[in-house]
Amino acid sequence: MGSGIHYHNLLREGEDFMNCTHCGAPMILFRERDYYFCEHCKSYHFPDQTTEGLRILGENPEGIKCPQCKIKLNLMTYDDFFQGYQCSKCQGLMFNRT
Repeated sequence: MGSGIHYHNLLREGEDFMNCTHCGAPMILFRERDYYFCEHCKSYHFPDQTTEGLRILGENPEGIKCPQCKIKLNLMTYDDFFQGYQCSKCQGLMFNRT
């Protein structure tokens, strides 16, 4: 990373990230739109949706755990609208009250 850019400084508070499949730099999750963006090479990643309508976005940055399994929940979107969490072990779903 000879450019002098510190990628961890590009991450915004409350946003999760993954590594870019094109260049390896951290990608920023845009939670409102359910996609990741790489500010280094300007590529996008759109996580696939399951047949049940779930789009798994990765681990939640808040550290919320499954009340049954006690493991960290994944961020997810249901039917491209409802935002919540999913347990990778018991497949349980949790949604925020709004």
